[in-house]
Amino acid sequence: MSLDTSLTEAVRFEGIELSLMRRIISAAPKGATNLALGELSYELPVSLKEEAQRLLDEHTPRYTPNAGLLELREQIAALYEDASLEQAIVTNGAQEALFLSLFSLINPGDTVAVLEPDYPAYTSILKLLGAQIVRIPMNRDLRSVDWERHWEFLEKEAKAFILSSPNNPSGFFLKDEDVDCLEAICSNSNLAVIVDETYRGLCFAGSPATLSGRVENLFTIGSLSKTHCMSGFRLGWVVVPENFSATLTKAKQYVSTCTPSLDQRLAVFALGPGGKAATDQIFIQLLQSRGAALAFLKANWPADTLHIPDATPYIMLRCDRDDVELAEQLASMKVIVTPGSAFGANTAQMLRINYALDAEELIPALEVITNELYPH
Repeated sequence: MSLDTSLTEAVRFEGIELSLMRRIISAAPKGATNLALGELSYELPVSLKEEAQRLLDEHTPRYTPNAGLLELREQIAALYEDASLEQAIVTNGAQEALFLSLFSLINPGDTVAVLEPDYPAYTSILKLLGAQIVRIPMNRDLRSVDWERHWEFLEKEAKAFILSSPNNPSGFFLKDEDVDCLEAICSNSNLAVIVDETYRGLCFAGSPATLSGRVENLFTIGSLSKTHCMSGFRLGWVVVPENFSATLTKAKQYVSTCTPSLDQRLAVFALGPGGKAATDQIFIQLLQSRGAALAFLKANWPADTLHIPDATPYIMLRCDRDDVELAEQLASMKVIVTPGSAFGANTAQMLRINYALDAEELIPALEVITNELYPH
């Protein structure tokens, strides 16, 4: 009998798969229109392209301090009330910021609450860390949270609470009354709050209230991926409680050493006056895409099937079919969408579409979805 010398994956990966969205994208035929991936598919603005080229011409990319360039950390800290540059850690995108925060904070067996619907990476990382996960569902309207219902649990049982504001996929974002509730909950507990603000700059009505300066044990995650069309540069950050700066820096060193220096130098430009025109241009493009998507959907879909958020590049479509099977069927027809089940039970039988692409591609893709669900 021959000895089985095959390797097996670490036990921590049991039950961990590529996200449902990624699996559907991988199975789609070549040339499919992607309305699933969480990025704005516009061209990088010329000013950012030119600055990236200038930086490459003038600098040989080298290691930076583990926590990032001091100038960039100062700019990041300035975005938040009472934050210091020591609290700002530069990361490879928002997802590494999330991983480093949880990796530094959560022990096996800790109970962590997650606002649902939730970005799938939240629960996957928590499973890898051996945490006990409790989902806190939004109300059915996907625009509000019943804090009273979950107050005691968050105050007395959870070690940490993860949420995104604006939320992916629902577009919900914290209002003043939400922040008041969370401040009150945290004032009587050691609850750590991890808030993912990746979509903060993509709001169409109002703006998210901030927990900065209101909650002591706060981890605030940000990124340039959406607002600056810099998803491929993987530039993110996390602002941490003062007593966690050294821990996050150690974690960053052993996970990825540092974020690429070219990306950090470009971020210095992007967060300064030079980046303002770029973000304005991107937002105008997003408004145009949003207008095209809404005009089409309102003309062709029943009003009660549309969830139109006040933030994010997403619209949620309700359907009376298995959303995973429907997404797989649409992918075979060269239109990729994300099934709502990927984000939790309260968005099942929904589809998330990303409308952040030019109308010439967007409208034909929406026609395919419409004809599949509402054939003439």
